[in-house]
Amino acid sequence: MPLFKDKISKNIKQMEDEMEKVFRHLSTFRNCFFPSPLHKPWHPYTDVYETKTDLVIKVELAGVKKEDIKIFTREDNIIIHGTRKETCTEGKTAYRQMEINYEAFETIISLGIPVDAKKPLKATATNGILEIRLPKTKKNQVKNIKIKIKGE
Repeated sequence: MPLFKDKISKNIKQMEDEMEKVFRHLSTFRNCFFPSPLHKPWHPYTDVYETKTDLVIKVELAGVKKEDIKIFTREDNIIIHGTRKETCTEGKTAYRQMEINYEAFETIISLGIPVDAKKPLKATATNGILEIRLPKTKKNQVKNIKIKIKGE
């Protein structure tokens, strides 16, 4: 009986995955040919983490040229805005599969901690990953402090 249940679970999972693909494709098709006035830019995948001295933001931007990316600050947010342009110039008659977004994107990241605006911010783009390093103020830098625990 457990083998039969496992096979049913696997089949249900495969059906769910296929249905998600269908709905994603329908959504992409609708947005391409019938744009909504409420349509918002897509959001690239983003990681934000702290080191001892920096706040680091990594953004997945494969296929985006660095000249098509703008980075600016507003209040305590970093805003990354740009466009991924389609590079294929061949005449296409129909897509067989379409999952890559070729349009404007924007992501807003709340910093949550003060950064040192006097120090230069560093941004690099390597292998489709944009990395932004924001130096933390001295009072927000992580310090390792050994704490003795008293008790039984």
